[in-house]
Amino acid sequence: MTREQQNQIKSVIEFHSKHKGAYFWTPPSSASARKRMTQTLSGEVTVDGDCISWSCSVDCSCKHVRYTSAFKLNGVKKNIRLLKSLIK
Repeated sequence: MTREQQNQIKSVIEFHSKHKGAYFWTPPSSASARKRMTQTLSGEVTVDGDCISWSCSVDCSCKHVRYTSAFKLNGVKKNIRLLKSLIK
């Protein structure tokens, strides 16, 4: 795995750990702040012939903040431990 791929995976893990508790957050009151809070992070790397892809997003409405994530190994749904195991 290249240094660039490692940095990319580390940023995904950091993004996930920061936003995984977003359900309990209170959304900002202004519309522009809610738009700034909405983020999407997705990507794909190939390690030892295995295709690892992810998609993480934070959505913010007037009443709720939602975080959703999907991690896949060769099209099979996995969890964040997949990426964490690559960094060790």
